[in-house]
Amino acid sequence: MWLLAADIGGTNARLRAQNTQLPEKEYTEVYASADYTDIIPIINAFKDKHDIARVHAACFAVAGPVQQGKAKITNLPWQLEQKKIEQDAGIDRLHLVNDFIGVAHGVPVLAGKDYITLQSAEPDPHGTIAIIGAGTGLGHAILAWHDGKRISIASEGGHVDFAPRDDEEISLFNYWRKKLTRVTYESFVSGPGLLRLFEFYSAYLEQPPNAEMQQKLDCEDPAAVVVEYARHQPGSAADAALQRFVKLYAAQAGNLALTCKATGGVYLAGGISPRIIDELKAKEFSQSFNDKYPMQSLTASIPVRVIMNTDVGLRGAMELARLQAEKN
Repeated sequence: MWLLAADIGGTNARLRAQNTQLPEKEYTEVYASADYTDIIPIINAFKDKHDIARVHAACFAVAGPVQQGKAKITNLPWQLEQKKIEQDAGIDRLHLVNDFIGVAHGVPVLAGKDYITLQSAEPDPHGTIAIIGAGTGLGHAILAWHDGKRISIASEGGHVDFAPRDDEEISLFNYWRKKLTRVTYESFVSGPGLLRLFEFYSAYLEQPPNAEMQQKLDCEDPAAVVVEYARHQPGSAADAALQRFVKLYAAQAGNLALTCKATGGVYLAGGISPRIIDELKAKEFSQSFNDKYPMQSLTASIPVRVIMNTDVGLRGAMELARLQAEKN
């Protein structure tokens, strides 16, 4: 019996298949999402490569809201329909969930080597766990304790209104509200958001990128370029952008912690966190996370961890696929 899990984001689609009768048969592939117009060609290519005729149960964790078995990928022109995928891709039973629901179900199976602690505290074993992660977008999810088990709650909290906290952030808000339909935390705490921060600070500090940097921005991963220049050019627009990114990431993580009283811990997921772990470990993150008067004593009591294993969403999706198979 084959189980299939997928973690589908705006950048990559990760697929994993497991054979429940033959545990050694486990296959994982990564596909560039933008190279495809739909998920079905990816599934069929994956199945053909690994000689999988039919899938008994599957779970796809997708970057976007899921309603009544349908999903629109936030940063892709993909419309996913559970029934259509089942029919066209040879899957007996498919469960579509938000990608951070997949991450949430992967968190309980994390080992110590899978994360780095930013704020040490003793987690409440039955406390709510909050997950936030910057990548192509800004994902959120909640893992709560109910009737003796963990239940996951989807969230689109990354799209809440951005709330500036100082004069510089007010200037940032004013700069981008003229250019964006709406300014949210995802507008800045994401890969594209880091570039928006760099654009703002290039104007704010009157430091436009030189020709060499502009060429790199045009030809390489622009967010990675900003991080590279930030680390080598203290006081530059890139450095200011990365520092503000860390502070805003921490601020929204703290907001989420307060919203769901995350005494079980806050976990930072997504593709960006492991790449800037040194910046996240600096005091600016914890200061911004705990700057929540009059609730700073609560936030200071919450453990904060960065998930270094980027496989966590796929692990969670596979756990959900397994539960799907057991129900059937």
